[in-house]
Amino acid sequence: MPIVSLSLNEKILEEIDQLEKSMGFSGRSEVMRAAIRHFIVEEQGTKAIVGKIHAVLLVTHSERVDELIAGAMHQFDDIIMTHLHNKAKNEKCLETFIIVGDAGRVKMMFKALQSNKKADYVKLLVI
Repeated sequence: MPIVSLSLNEKILEEIDQLEKSMGFSGRSEVMRAAIRHFIVEEQGTKAIVGKIHAVLLVTHSERVDELIAGAMHQFDDIIMTHLHNKAKNEKCLETFIIVGDAGRVKMMFKALQSNKKADYVKLLVI
């Protein structure tokens, strides 16, 4: 099996160690392989979405990067039906978008937010 080198900060490494113990993985590599498999399955599911869809998009981020959401709202205002902003603990924000539109456009919004390093978590739920 090929070896892939990966750089992680201490916080993420601690979280991986906690997952290893709580979920019964045999090592960090097993945790990473499971996470990658999960990511691949999720991406394959997103690719299969076509036509007009209804979806919920969840985004968490630091409250210091509100411009991340402002940009998305302007760029994708044609598919955003509802936007809820919630200030959470530890200077975090939770954004909830109700989206209706062409699957290609919804995927564009999802990928734009998902690839932005300022977003902590991005999840698309298609109804």
